[in-house]
Amino acid sequence: MTFQMLLVFISFFGFFATFLAKFIKYNNGLFFTRTPQRYKDDRYRPEFERERNVGNLMADKLLRIAPVIIIISFLLIFIPALWLLGMSFLGFILLKLLKK
Repeated sequence: MTFQMLLVFISFFGFFATFLAKFIKYNNGLFFTRTPQRYKDDRYRPEFERERNVGNLMADKLLRIAPVIIIISFLLIFIPALWLLGMSFLGFILLKLLKK
């Protein structure tokens, strides 16, 4: 596996982790192992307060880490391409200047 493929995999994992965290935040910290009817019944029951706390804590951590991973992996993917593009543009300008 090449380095770029690894970075693409890491960025897709970051997108998945962000989606998962948003989904858990939307469900007020409860995980999605329930049917919709059971979720409505369990949403505000005090027996599931600990699950809500753990879910919200996990979602907060994921929302803090995943975007950073996505940004770093995209920068590592596209910086070499932008560098090559910039160098070829710079070379084109230098050739134009030397012809004059």
